Amino acid sequence: MLTGKAQLAAAKLDNLGSNDRGDKVTLSASVQALVDLAGHLISEAQSNLNKAGAEATGELESSIKATDIDITGSVAGINIELLDRYKFIDEGVNGVEQSQGSKFSFKTKAVSKGMKDSIKKWLRIRGRRAVKYKPISKTERKDQGIAKTRKAADSQEGLAYAVATSIKKKGIKKTKFFTNALKSTEKKAKKEFGDAFKADIINSLKNGSNNT
Repeated sequence: MLTGKAQLAAAKLDNLGSNDRGDKVTLSASVQALVDLAGHLISEAQSNLNKAGAEATGELESSIKATDIDITGSVAGINIELLDRYKFIDEGVNGVEQSQGSKFSFKTKAVSKGMKDSIKKWLRIRGRRAVKYKPISKTERKDQGIAKTRKAADSQEGLAYAVATSIKKKGIKKTKFFTNALKSTEKKAKKEFGDAFKADIINSLKNGSNNT
């Protein structure tokens, strides 16, 4: 599975790794705070994704998971794993004919088999009523490569192709489902990590005094 990784900048560990005696600080409260924040990030991202209604299969939502805690130098973080396509849902994709203000863009109107199959799956889950069918002109029919007859256009195959072609032309609107979840979590982290590190340092000092 392809993944996208985001690291929560948890806290600076400089001068917090040991007390003035050189005793090692056990970061139990801090690690727990990090785990709690990861849970908050995942919950917020999933909630935002649902509100945006940008996915019908639930595959992206269920892929959002915390993997491992990473402490590198002076920064502690936790890795969040999710399907790589999250960035297109989060930041949007510019269409061939219409901009969505994204750094990602469709290059051609051509529809791949993979994209068409994904749309067919979406149609099966959402139902045909989720798509508003609009009659197309002969010019559009030729341009999009849709079958010449209305009957073919109404078929699952033709409708999927029509929807996919429309997406290629208009692009995908950005949802910021993950970006906003990350911002929310970073705000929450400022207070929670301050309290957590304070508790860890106090516990370390207490343990140091008990050992004298």
